[in-house]
Amino acid sequence: MQFAGTMYGITNAASNICGFMAPYVIGQIISSDQQTLGEWREVFYLAAAIDLGANLFYLFFASAEEQDWSRSDSTDTSASIETLMYPES
Repeated sequence: MQFAGTMYGITNAASNICGFMAPYVIGQIISSDQQTLGEWREVFYLAAAIDLGANLFYLFFASAEEQDWSRSDSTDTSASIETLMYPES
């Protein structure tokens, strides 16, 4: 859990980039003033394909095991409650 904040920041930035790009891409697909069902169908299929691709990537390559690079080098990183509440001066 050493890099949980960093990993969260990276994934959050990637998802925000997708959030900024989505209106532009949808605007390119739905270019006319008269929006048709076919244009919106393309938007839905594109979103479904991206979602399916990301889920398949996660399914095949993700792991719930803690990685070696995430482990701390020191062996004693725990602190007792007494040490945290009543530190020695």
